[in-house]
Amino acid sequence: MSAKELTQLIQRIHKCELHAVRDSPSINSAQQLMRKLTRPIGETARLIEENIQLAKQHKQNILNNPLSKLPQRLQQKNGEVKRFDFTRT
Repeated sequence: MSAKELTQLIQRIHKCELHAVRDSPSINSAQQLMRKLTRPIGETARLIEENIQLAKQHKQNILNNPLSKLPQRLQQKNGEVKRFDFTRT
């Protein structure tokens, strides 16, 4: 980089308006939040998929068996509620 280019760069930077960096979300905190949410989202997706499979099995049982032999209720996977220490939007 030549001295002329460096001078132009400094002049351009000097003309830029200031912005409040503290008001901007930090990239690091966003990455940490994404890492924290990856597991709960994956677990939720897995439980949804398992419930879909159970519903399909139940549907096949209904179609293939007489009503007198069917279980009285649809089988479900029970999930565990976990409280997070951070807010979610």
